[in-house]
Parts: sequence; C-alpha cells; structure tokens
Amino acid sequence: MIRLTLLWLLIFWIGLLAWKDWYKAVCGLIILMAVIEHPDMPKTILGIQGLNPWNLLFLIVVLAWAINRGSEGGRFDMPQHIAILLLLYLFVVLLGFARMMARIQNEAPEGGNNAPESTQAGINTRFRTAWKPCTESIHQAMENPRLVSENAIRNRTSAAKNAWPSWM
Repeated sequence: MIRLTLLWLLIFWIGLLAWKDWYKAVCGLIILMAVIEHPDMPKTILGIQGLNPWNLLFLIVVLAWAINRGSEGGRFDMPQHIAILLLLYLFVVLLGFARMMARIQNEAPEGGNNAPESTQAGINTRFRTAWKPCTESIHQAMENPRLVSENAIRNRTSAAKNAWPSWM
C-alpha cells in the first residue's frame, strides 16, 4: 500500500512538472520504464485494461507538450512527404482498429466464440512421457511378449560390437 501511494505521488509530481518543463517529465517517464513490469505496478485503472499509471502520465506529458508547444515558438518543419507517410500509417492503424471492433459476421456472438469447434471435440493431443520408463517398458513387455531366438540376440550383440571403433 505504501509503495502504491509513493508511486501515485511520484506520478502526480511528474505530471505537475510536465506543465512547467515537459522535457524533464519525459525523462521521468523513461525512469519509470524500469518499474512498469513490476508485479506491484497496477495494470488497470477503474477496470480498464491498459490504462495504467505510466500510460496516464504519458497522456499528461503529451498534452502538456502540445499546449506548451505554441508558447515555445517552435514551428512544424517536418518534410511534407514524411508527414503524409505518417498520416497514411495512422489511417491504416485506425482502419485496422475499426475493422477489429466491428463484427464482420452478423451471426457472430457478442462475447466471441466460447466453445471449441465441433470438429475438434474429443481430440486430445498432449505429449505424454512415462513417469518411470523402465517400469513402463517391463509392463509393456509382459503384456505383449515376443519370441526371441538366441541367434537373433547373438547377431545383434556382434553387430553392436562391430559398430564401435577399435580405439574405444
């Protein structure tokens, strides 16, 4: 609880600093990147996935930069072809988001597909290993005995001896 209180105080302080000097607030954001994946760092605010303290502070810093930009006397000097490419990229991202949010098929349920497809029902393809392989192979040998001749065993052992190099 104390860590979260200190985190929120730090974010509040950096957010206030952003309105005075946005560059220092960006440096604070970079430092906060070190703890963004810590288990104590909140992942949601008000149950909204992705709305976390870092993203909230990032929004405050961007707003402070956009508002203070005019008072700093800066001008937009990006080459026009790069600005057009960035706008096209933004359009593609927004179009993809709109398609993702729209239900493409009218028959699709609101909550998505909850059950597996009927073609996959009953299929279980997990990789399983024997817990005690020696015991398992003994049981398998007892369940499925095979006749083995002495000649086959002699041939197999002599072939195995010949397979090894002489220096071993």
